[in-house]
Amino acid sequence: MRFPADSEDPFYVGLAGINVEEGEVNLGMGVLLRPTFAHLMAPFLLAFAPARQGCAHPAPWKAATGGLGWDIHAEIEIPHISGASLDDRLTFVRTVLALIRLWACPSILAPVVSTIRFATAANAPDNAAHFLPFEVEPMHMRLKSASDCCLSHESLGWITTALPKTVVLVDRHPELDMAMVALDRSQFVREPALILMSLWAALEAIFSPDKAAELKFRVAARIASYLEPAGAGRLELYKKVRKLYDARSAAAHGSSKLKPEFSLIETYSVLRRAFILIIDRNHFPTQQELEALIFSPEDAHATTA
Repeated sequence: MRFPADSEDPFYVGLAGINVEEGEVNLGMGVLLRPTFAHLMAPFLLAFAPARQGCAHPAPWKAATGGLGWDIHAEIEIPHISGASLDDRLTFVRTVLALIRLWACPSILAPVVSTIRFATAANAPDNAAHFLPFEVEPMHMRLKSASDCCLSHESLGWITTALPKTVVLVDRHPELDMAMVALDRSQFVREPALILMSLWAALEAIFSPDKAAELKFRVAARIASYLEPAGAGRLELYKKVRKLYDARSAAAHGSSKLKPEFSLIETYSVLRRAFILIIDRNHFPTQQELEALIFSPEDAHATTA
């Protein structure tokens, strides 16, 4: 059944791996979050004859051991966006999910999207309800246990403020969009070295896009200067980032001695801090501003604040 691309109605994103306080939360831009319940199941079945074009495989079918399943405990209502395609609306969904994972609950999943509210789907006619499997791949690197996640009005406050700023900034600055994708998709990548590479690609895109000589010094100095005021804290972060860059280089060159788990989490944390600070300030730093932070830290921090 085809998921409609041109509907002027809202659609609903089912969330798994969280609990939500009672009541509805307005996340801004017409996005609403509310508790609900549904269960998405994906049993494994075997057929034993090829299918004719446009037809299902003929019976008999046999069940295989295992399968996948998710309990949906909340839904996000996504409003109609005038002139937006289905891909545009799903990109907006990914932005909302990225902010929730970044700020409130890293372990949430969005396994299914629906054209109607999940609470009314059971009694709706078959042709009135359309469901699209969405995030059904496993998380290989969990940043937080799903059992710890409860979305409260308080924990969602920052997201309400950040969402409209994020939508504008990632549209204007592809480097920031890369950072958001790297942060959000890191948990779905199986190989730690590949995650580390993607996080560092985002950091380099923001803090040293010119690929100048002495890249390690330049990018470490700019990151430390952007995230910390002048002083001992800046120097400590600078030294840490240089070591993390060494881990990135080892991953890039396929070092057999690489154990990137610690470096991965630390690099994720640095990129997360930078992303949040850019959103809070509602300003993407220019390369001139980053240079000024190193050589004229007092004046430059006033400029980028």
